Amino acid sequence: MAQILLMNPNSNARVTAAMCAIAARALPAAPVGWTAPRGPQLIVTPKALRLAAQEVATADLPLWPDAIIVSAFGDPGADRLALRAPCPVLGIGAAAARAASRAGTTFAVATTTPSLSPQIDTLMRRHAGGGRYLGCYCLIKRRLTRRCLAASKKHMPTGPSTSSSVAGPWVRPPNVCAIKAPPR
Repeated sequence: MAQILLMNPNSNARVTAAMCAIAARALPAAPVGWTAPRGPQLIVTPKALRLAAQEVATADLPLWPDAIIVSAFGDPGADRLALRAPCPVLGIGAAAARAASRAGTTFAVATTTPSLSPQIDTLMRRHAGGGRYLGCYCLIKRRLTRRCLAASKKHMPTGPSTSSSVAGPWVRPPNVCAIKAPPR
């Protein structure tokens, strides 16, 4: 059976265990978890993303697995690690962009980390290929306004309740968040 290493660029072992449990449901075997030995507990700023990227890119792995998953949406360090790894290295952000693009659906990213919107947007644009990527949007904790719904319908011809996104389907649950488009 192939050995898959799931790299958590956050320095939180509890998060790594949760990520591995989720990934095990979709993989033929449970992945082996790796937690960044130093760095941020959560990646919510550009500085934290850079620190996490350094940890992943320079990770001292005693044995190489058959594949590596970098399990943070900004894919910190995945490109640099792939340059030296003798196995495939997949970042979950790039993989999501490629999957959505291959599906041919209009998609966007909704994030709760506004300071990482530019980095996420760049990552998505680089890996979406010819897909219909709309952009990276910040969620603001309040009810979705009529103006935001109108804007989403304008940018998504099929409407927010039927278009899909990398972060999940665009639905209107009772307690939703407003969407703020990034500056262009």
